[in-house]
Amino acid sequence: MVKGVKESETHLVAEKYGIDLTKRYSVGDSFLVTRGRSDNMINVNGYKGVSNIRNINKVVTALRNTKDYMEENINSGNWWFEEDNLWMSYNYGSGYRSSGSDPHYKSLYDRWLETAEENFVTRYYFVRISGHMLVYDYEKDLIIDNHSKKWKSPNDHVHRLKHIKELIPVIYTDDFVPAEPSPRPTGVSERARLKKVYYNRVRRLCKKNNIEIVMIGNPKNWTEVIFMRDESWKVASMKPKTKLENWTPDWKVAYEGLKKFGWK
Repeated sequence: MVKGVKESETHLVAEKYGIDLTKRYSVGDSFLVTRGRSDNMINVNGYKGVSNIRNINKVVTALRNTKDYMEENINSGNWWFEEDNLWMSYNYGSGYRSSGSDPHYKSLYDRWLETAEENFVTRYYFVRISGHMLVYDYEKDLIIDNHSKKWKSPNDHVHRLKHIKELIPVIYTDDFVPAEPSPRPTGVSERARLKKVYYNRVRRLCKKNNIEIVMIGNPKNWTEVIFMRDESWKVASMKPKTKLENWTPDWKVAYEGLKKFGWK
């Protein structure tokens, strides 16, 4: 199984498994690849969001649907041809008007329409970020590399905010059958279960003793929890030990602290 490789090692994997590195698709915000880049690269089209690992499923979906996206723009009249140039209309806020044209647009459009579907529609993809390659399983929406050496959800990966530079389809044969990823965990984690258990214990104890729980801050970014009785009696309070972002109260500590103070 390929567990993710350094960018410099990509050609070794390609030689072993017959991966065609000329079938590379650039991920960016424009229709064009950067001038001066390899002639065999054309852009993924149809996705306008942030092209990072967290959104890789949307980026790969756009790659798989790029030909349809381009044909829809031609059929709708948003794109059109004049003297071997491809023109495009853009929404500039005050209505649609034409952009400049370029013969290079037309050549990229032609190359996309000539590209066979099997060259970009597959289950596994090499994903290039800055200086590193990962392997993505489109069907299970899981990614792997040699940082963790385990299949993970893209949203849980250490590189989830890194921008995707290129996608390279892995057209594998019987000699290259990646191991099946482990199923993604389901259900409530033990940590989340205990958090809910102790929160409910604190809530019941406070209700029984007419204690109000006052949360200071914002959800998932609280700065203090105050336990008030009769609107003027501060029974207890909780704060993070340091000014940590995304602090949430430890309800087990709160429950045990209130019990220690004699509340039952």
